[in-house]
Amino acid sequence: MFCPKLRSPVPRRSPAPVRAVLTLPLVLAVLMGCGETTTEPGPDPLTFQGTVEPAEGYADFTGNVWINTTTQQMAVTVAFAGGPEADGYEWMIRQGDCNAPGDVIGSATDYPTIVPDGEGAWDAVLEIGFRDEPSVAMEVEFIPAGGGSPTFLGCATLEPQPET
Repeated sequence: MFCPKLRSPVPRRSPAPVRAVLTLPLVLAVLMGCGETTTEPGPDPLTFQGTVEPAEGYADFTGNVWINTTTQQMAVTVAFAGGPEADGYEWMIRQGDCNAPGDVIGSATDYPTIVPDGEGAWDAVLEIGFRDEPSVAMEVEFIPAGGGSPTFLGCATLEPQPET
């Protein structure tokens, strides 16, 4: 290997005292940018946005969903109103849209329970992501206060937003 910040190439084999003397300049050179590895910046996050379509019997449930995503991570923000009293809301992102939902992106266990604040807001960052979807569907279920089985509450078809 040859680094222009060093005066000469690093020898492959040298006596122990010489190797020790060359180690410090080599480490400094790598730290100053002479290493052979580079990290390419990833693509900018893509924003998806959608409005909750309530399930039959839950017409008062409204909300908006925003997702900023890369291939490895998504930041999710929701704002809900009019939902039934609940201990939390289960959710997941699927390929497709609300009319034809497809496979779950990631696994169901990747999604933490939504527990909105007093104004209906909630956000989280998940260690899963996606980019190449024309749209995705966010399905929302509620967990009745005091326990019980989750019940389907609504869905939001999220579409990519133009970059600003």
